[in-house]
Amino acid sequence: MLDGSQSASASLDWNFGHLGFGIGVAVNEDRGTLLSNSGFNAAGSDSARVLGAAARIGFGNGWVTTVSYNEGVSQLDLKPGSFLGDGGTVRTKSYGLAVAKHGLFGDNDLLGVAISRPVQLYAGGFGSGTPGGNANLIGGSQRNSLIGPAPETDIELGYVTTFFDGALALQANAAWQMNLEGKSGTNSLAVLSRAKINF
Repeated sequence: MLDGSQSASASLDWNFGHLGFGIGVAVNEDRGTLLSNSGFNAAGSDSARVLGAAARIGFGNGWVTTVSYNEGVSQLDLKPGSFLGDGGTVRTKSYGLAVAKHGLFGDNDLLGVAISRPVQLYAGGFGSGTPGGNANLIGGSQRNSLIGPAPETDIELGYVTTFFDGALALQANAAWQMNLEGKSGTNSLAVLSRAKINF
């Protein structure tokens, strides 16, 4: 297959009175482009495939739920004689769930809660061994995992309301990140509030 990128997507939406449902699927394939400048490329043979799906369900009375899932597979095909040894397959995935309520206290506000796992490695690695047959540099070989010690989990809460026909908007957001960047026990809290005036 020639180097380049190919993608395809499809989506469907249904509405049943106050209820609504939508789903979308996208597939993308990269060959010789994703890792071509990283030193892992071997004659354009690196490849990556990504599958993503998202669904939205509206329950009426302002309640909306969305679910998303993405999974990718990257084939590392290292250059001959690389100090990293043979290539390998790396798998990544991410997913999220969000629930929102329009019109919580009035007609002009929105409250949303989301929990997600950002894109991260969950399987795969590469082999390391003797580069160019020089055993003085690295003796023997081993399999190196690229998986972090703990998956990151993000929880977000947001609220926005408007006044005077949208002339004034007030927003408050809070985000809690557990095992930040895959580091076990490393957590982060962020809080944001802002006011927006439209003239």
